[in-house]
Amino acid sequence: MNQGHFFGGAPFFWNKNYMEQMYSLKSAASLLDISVKTLRRLIKDKDIQIYRVRQSIRLKESDIKQLVKPEQSIEDYGLTI
Repeated sequence: MNQGHFFGGAPFFWNKNYMEQMYSLKSAASLLDISVKTLRRLIKDKDIQIYRVRQSIRLKESDIKQLVKPEQSIEDYGLTI
């Protein structure tokens, strides 16, 4: 089994078939600019799939990207900064 390598603090696993980058809860929360507690709530509500590597919880990059949805701009809401 190939060992994980670290790029930007997140494990990146390679084997015979490509496996996408996976993130710890702390790394994923940082990417999303949310707290780990909020991310755990999303996991509890089944808004994102988790993967276990022994005792560690990991999130796939593609699953994290699905949490981010486009919205209208601030101007569309009639708000000013």
